[in-house]
Amino acid sequence: MSEELHDRYARLLRWYPSDWIRRHGESAIAALMDQADDQGRDRPTAQEARELARAGVALRLRRSLPPALLPVAGAVFAVLWIVAEAGRSYPGSSPWIVAMIVVLLGTAIGASRARPVVAMSIAGAILIAQLVYGPIRFANTSWPLWLAVIAVIAVAGSSSSKRVRTGALVLAVAGGLSLAALAVFPLPSVGLAVPAPFHSVLMGTYDGVAVNPLLGTVAICATALAASFIAWVAGTLMSRSLTAPPSSAG
Repeated sequence: MSEELHDRYARLLRWYPSDWIRRHGESAIAALMDQADDQGRDRPTAQEARELARAGVALRLRRSLPPALLPVAGAVFAVLWIVAEAGRSYPGSSPWIVAMIVVLLGTAIGASRARPVVAMSIAGAILIAQLVYGPIRFANTSWPLWLAVIAVIAVAGSSSSKRVRTGALVLAVAGGLSLAALAVFPLPSVGLAVPAPFHSVLMGTYDGVAVNPLLGTVAICATALAASFIAWVAGTLMSRSLTAPPSSAG
């Protein structure tokens, strides 16, 4: 029976890369069999099968992504946004300062895997600078730039380091509150840096019907915090898939 159980777990581990199986396969199978023996089982559970498949596929996907993917994505992000924002007027601020912010956000994306602490520091510093110095806030058509902060939170949240994941959670909460503050308290010269559906609600109307502006404020705050937290949860779930030993499945 133990040989049959061994073979069943060995088949489930085929989701993992072959070199991982050569290095860790037998020890993982032994741990899984010990767990099954303690629970009086003679076969893997359905949950074990799902967890092993999910973790194996996640590991394969991570290995298949080229190391330069995030740096290239950050560079493309910066270039496209600089082109998109070219010629836009930012009262009280130089276009070069705005371009620098975009470049820094692109740098944060590019460094989020290899240097997550640096990436989170950049993202946090930009949010603080925008809260303190209004003229460098994003305009009402460039709010998607904040998605760079969300991306940094997600990637940092997938780190194998508990310290980095905790830092990503702090950035998620603080960043969500900062994004909400930047959106709810706009500058007249910049406008509402929020998606179009929130504009009229923040102004006290929706589809021609008067509404309480507080509704828009609550919606913005909830959306910003939810987006940041969901990004962190997605990252930590990926980290769990990549780092949890197979013996924890089930």
